[in-house]
Amino acid sequence: MGRQSTPWFFVVLMLPILSGAPVSAGVITIAAGGSSEVRGVDIVCDGVSDQVEIHAALEMAGDGGKVLLRPGTYYCDDSVTLKDGRHLEGTGEEQTTLTFADGWIGAVANDHTSLSDLTITGHGAVWVQGSHVLVQRVTVTGAPQMNGGYTVWAEGQVIEDVVFEDCTAVDLTWTGFNVDGRGDPILVRDLRYERCQAIRCGADDNSHPWSAGFILAEHNDLEDVVVRDCHAEDNWESGFHIEAAISVRNVLIENCTAVKNGIRKSQLFPESNSPETKGLTFGAGFTGIEASTLKDCTAQENYRGFFLWSTDGAYLEDCSAVRSFADDYSIVHHSGYTAGNSFIDCISTEAGRHALSIRNAANLKFENFTVCSPVGDGHSCIQIGGYEPSLDYDYPCESSSFDMNIIGGSSPNIVYVYLGRDLTLSGGIETSGSCPILIASDGQRAVGGKTTQGVTIEGMRIVMEGPGAAVRISETLPDAGSVSVRDTMIFGNSVSPGIRNDALGTVMVSNFSIKDHIERDGDETRPGIAIVGPMIDVIREIFSRISPIFNT
Repeated sequence: MGRQSTPWFFVVLMLPILSGAPVSAGVITIAAGGSSEVRGVDIVCDGVSDQVEIHAALEMAGDGGKVLLRPGTYYCDDSVTLKDGRHLEGTGEEQTTLTFADGWIGAVANDHTSLSDLTITGHGAVWVQGSHVLVQRVTVTGAPQMNGGYTVWAEGQVIEDVVFEDCTAVDLTWTGFNVDGRGDPILVRDLRYERCQAIRCGADDNSHPWSAGFILAEHNDLEDVVVRDCHAEDNWESGFHIEAAISVRNVLIENCTAVKNGIRKSQLFPESNSPETKGLTFGAGFTGIEASTLKDCTAQENYRGFFLWSTDGAYLEDCSAVRSFADDYSIVHHSGYTAGNSFIDCISTEAGRHALSIRNAANLKFENFTVCSPVGDGHSCIQIGGYEPSLDYDYPCESSSFDMNIIGGSSPNIVYVYLGRDLTLSGGIETSGSCPILIASDGQRAVGGKTTQGVTIEGMRIVMEGPGAAVRISETLPDAGSVSVRDTMIFGNSVSPGIRNDALGTVMVSNFSIKDHIERDGDETRPGIAIVGPMIDVIREIFSRISPIFNT
């Protein structure tokens, strides 16, 4: 075990404990084994089971006291447990290291404790099982066995007032930051992450297939959470993740970035309909986000950008998805049927597949949604309604509105209504594609026998650079009379016809016009229809927002 550098001092300090008197708060200083900085310290470790000396120092410090770890490496083969009211502080993440041997061990925080200014390596982690806990300037790296690098655990109790500031999880075999629990109650509330990073969390061997950067809720209930100025990069399954089918209230994720999450897993364990393969399932920068508000968040070059899976009550404002490998925004699995999801002033830039993909969702509101140059899937760039492989049914998008400004697109159909009910499409499209809007009812295995109906195109301004029909009604639609086109203008030299109806029935049309030239919006120095000028400004704004990410 360890040895004390000044045995007489240790005995004197222990006398109040032996006599039954309360221990007053103090500061106890420890030096690592082999350290040359032993002058003025209270305890010197010997490099074997150093948690013993650390625990002794915590007892000596007393309730409200602090143990200061001098620079060096401390070797632990069991947990360092902070009793209520204790504080453990290193001298900097690059100077003080706690290395933990194999096992379910780490730094364990109970009520009214704090941990700061050190690095944890080996198999250790930070485990928070109490309330009123502060963790600052801590780095965790290695192969932790405690559910991840940092875990907040509620077991039959309410955990509240837990704060992580300037913490990093890097090169972990498991999740970076995790919130979980069991029993009843299982509530975590008043939780805050500020300026934290999760980088390369999740092992390439898929030993922990659901590893993510930040899992804010797994089995626990969650209330009153703030995640601000945080970064998730190159994590195995997701960047920021909230699991479905739990109780979530009042979550704010603000000014956070997610970069290249799900990419490694998609290459080594690609998406599959077979659960046995443990292939990629989410692969998104932001997944779930149940009852969450996201503001000024950016998803760059993830497998997916924003992925709403059984999600209700999400509100996204000024969020951007940039060059996702697949879909920039994907909304699936009965999302929005309990509480709607809103997207205000959000942007999709150069999506590798769909800018927006929806199936089995309702009550969606897209307001001023800007789409720039999506690649598409070879058929369409935006798909509304679709086939659900895991359930083997076609599912609609219902009772939703889409106010979109779209520029470009590499697939022939820009907006494709595969299966939709009670939808409103508005905004503007500028494209060289042959069909800006395709309304169909292509669900051959539609749940409940549902078909597309009640689609309204309203206030659209469509600019076509090549031949084709601006709006096409597919022959798969049972009744074209369920489609309305109102207050819409088509511009182009080769538009014929403006609306192509291949279905039975007649499309309801009012105030619809086709022009073979592009009107100007009053700014003689900038050609284009009324939507073009503002959209140019939007594009400039997009790249001004994402350029700092590219520069890093």
